[in-house]
Amino acid sequence: MTLTEAYTMALKRVGLDETSTTFKDQMRLYLNMGAKELGALADWWWLYKQGTLTTTHTVTVKNISGGSFAVGNTITDGTNSGTIAASYDVTNAPTIIHYTTSKTTDFSGTLSVGGVSSTVVSDVVTRQYQLASDVLSPYSWRDETNNRVLTIASWDEMDEADPDQNETGDARWIIPEGADSNTGYQLVAVFPLHDTSNETFRYRYYAYIPDWTSNDDSTALDGWIPQPLQPALVYTAAALYQQEKGDDDGAQINRQEADRQVDRALRVNSRMWGNRHRARSHKFGGGSAFGFFVQEGSLSA
Repeated sequence: MTLTEAYTMALKRVGLDETSTTFKDQMRLYLNMGAKELGALADWWWLYKQGTLTTTHTVTVKNISGGSFAVGNTITDGTNSGTIAASYDVTNAPTIIHYTTSKTTDFSGTLSVGGVSSTVVSDVVTRQYQLASDVLSPYSWRDETNNRVLTIASWDEMDEADPDQNETGDARWIIPEGADSNTGYQLVAVFPLHDTSNETFRYRYYAYIPDWTSNDDSTALDGWIPQPLQPALVYTAAALYQQEKGDDDGAQINRQEADRQVDRALRVNSRMWGNRHRARSHKFGGGSAFGFFVQEGSLSA
């Protein structure tokens, strides 16, 4: 089912002209609301995802001339070099650029690539990172490059460990730090400041469904919502529109249909994890709470 097919069916259930651009745009908004509503009903298997964070350094520059920098550019100050790792907002001044490098000293003086040049203001280890655009709640973190688990900690723990927040070394903690004021993406801080760039941290998270626009009309819903729940989305959106029009009885009928579809989807969801009722005890052998796992190699008596 495509997004167009979804709002066409929903409009027909409401009794509105499915060819009207005004009605289609409004129904698309209700489909977005319905998707958020359905996504929050359960721990759906299809909303568990994994993201990647690549550690970087951050150089702040001003007086950019000759063009603009771009992801993948190799920047240099004549002595050190690095590769730009993320896009930046060219409307800001000074401009912050994230880059990866194997250098041991900070950029200074003039930073350039091709015919583009700028003046270095400061160069530091990156403290704060944005997560993926659809992150609702991070679940776990691991430093894949160094084969170790990272712990989700709090501001209080970080402040107690390092009041002036300038400790560098291998990262141990990930600290939630709200949302970026421009993008709305979630922010996290790495502690200590991870002083090696171009290393990979992977994180598992629970996602939400981003808003659909008219650009998504011809796209199948399967990439966002699995088929067992798609009928519930149509009924939910129709019910929301009927409530707007004052048709409470019609809205109630569509709500009941949506509930029946959700019930079926929940049963499918419960089977996605296999035997969900198996024992989750961490005790081993004779009941000891101690567990030992061999990661590599072998053991012998």
